[in-house]
Amino acid sequence: MDKWASTTEVVYSFFKVNSIRITPPMATSLLTGLITDTDNFTNSATSYTALTAAGELLRLGGNWNIINKSLLQNKSIHLLKLWGLVLSRLTKKPETDIAYTYLTKKDLIQHGAGDTDVEGISNFLNKLNDATISLFIKETDDGKIKGSFRTTHDTVDVAALAKKLGGGGHKKAAGFTVDGTIESTINRILTLR
Repeated sequence: MDKWASTTEVVYSFFKVNSIRITPPMATSLLTGLITDTDNFTNSATSYTALTAAGELLRLGGNWNIINKSLLQNKSIHLLKLWGLVLSRLTKKPETDIAYTYLTKKDLIQHGAGDTDVEGISNFLNKLNDATISLFIKETDDGKIKGSFRTTHDTVDVAALAKKLGGGGHKKAAGFTVDGTIESTINRILTLR
């Protein structure tokens, strides 16, 4: 599966191989998946086949305007303030080369936001150029701590880190869910590296 940029590229290929007609709404959905999973075609999963699929999905009626509006132009003042709070907490531990930040359930409530409003933070943090690994941690509704690792470095395997915490993922993007507090989770991670 490493040759695919995303599950949506696999689905697109399945449809093509099986001569399943892709309607414009299907093309829009598949293109959305390709765009989000490749972080707007900027991460290492971006490939010739992903870009070719994107072009074909546009040709088949994928609506770039809807995707652009939904993904990029849907930020409210409350949401941007929440992102500002998360970014203001960004900390780097030089000895581990991990930059991390966090979000509490209280933060979400105070800003009138939900979990889907902060889904892009992990990928956004991956744009840091002065940390090898980025980590975004948040409290879940059931009192657990969920973390997302990202890296752009070929010599780092964040899936191995996530695995030590009972999680998993890919070499450059991985996650985990643990019991504990944000502080105890951060301390635990900083000793793993």
